[in-house]
Amino acid sequence: MTFHIAQQVTMIRPHSFSLMLPDEVQPVFGEVYTIRDISSHPRVIGLIFREIRNPSGRYLSPSGECSFNSEFFRPVIKNKTDIGFAHEILRKASRTKESAA
Repeated sequence: MTFHIAQQVTMIRPHSFSLMLPDEVQPVFGEVYTIRDISSHPRVIGLIFREIRNPSGRYLSPSGECSFNSEFFRPVIKNKTDIGFAHEILRKASRTKESAA
């Protein structure tokens, strides 16, 4: 899966990132996060989020901040609902009303 900065993502299943230090904040299942940075490791793509700020200088990511394995996230899909059918019903109803008057 391809990720990019400023993309919104959510966790696909509850997961505890056990390698984190006790004072670090980790993502919560069900929340939406915005990608602030992406770090690439030999076998893992790490995501760093705008909503979570952990101490820097502890890790190999560009910011030195804890990153989260991209395998546990998916993009948020925002479906724009097409309400054209509702407008058509209103148009027909107003034409019927006008012809009855």
